[in-house]
Amino acid sequence: RIAILSVMIIVASVMCGNAQVRSNFPYSALGIGELNYNAGGVLSGMGNATSALRSEGYVNNANPASYSALPRQVVLLELSGKGTTASLKSDQKTATSSDFGLNRFSMAFKINGWWGTGFGISPVSTVNYQIAQPTILGDQSSETVNSIFQGKGGLKRACWANAL
Repeated sequence: RIAILSVMIIVASVMCGNAQVRSNFPYSALGIGELNYNAGGVLSGMGNATSALRSEGYVNNANPASYSALPRQVVLLELSGKGTTASLKSDQKTATSSDFGLNRFSMAFKINGWWGTGFGISPVSTVNYQIAQPTILGDQSSETVNSIFQGKGGLKRACWANAL
C-alpha cells in the first residue's frame, strides 16, 4: 500500500508541477484551451474511438468492468507522454514552439479474487499562452505600454473505478 501511495504522489506531482518550461501556444487562450483527444493506452489508435474489451494484459479505462479480468498479484501501470510542435507565422515574423511532458497515468490491480480496481489521471485540455501587446498612450504621445496576457493550466480528468 505504501508503494502504491508513493507512485500516486510522484505521478500527481509530476503532472501538476510547474518545473518544466512550457511553450507558448496562443490559440489555447480560446475557450477551455486546446483539447487533448486521447482514448489512451492500447486502444487509442482509432481517433477518439475505443473498445470495451476485457483483457488481463492492459488497463482499459473505457470499460471499468474489465478490471475483473485482471490476474491476481499483478499491478498494471500505464504512462504516456505527449509532444506538440507549432509553427506560428505572420507577415513579418515566424516563431516555432514545442512542448513535451507526461500525458496520462493509469493503474489497475486485483484487491482479491472477485474485486478489481483502477484509477488514473489524464488531461482534457491544455492552456498555455503569453501574448504581449504594445499600446500607444493617447493620440499625441509616443509612449507605449506593453500589456501581457498569460495563462497556464487546463482541465484534468481523474477517475477511480471498481469491478466485481
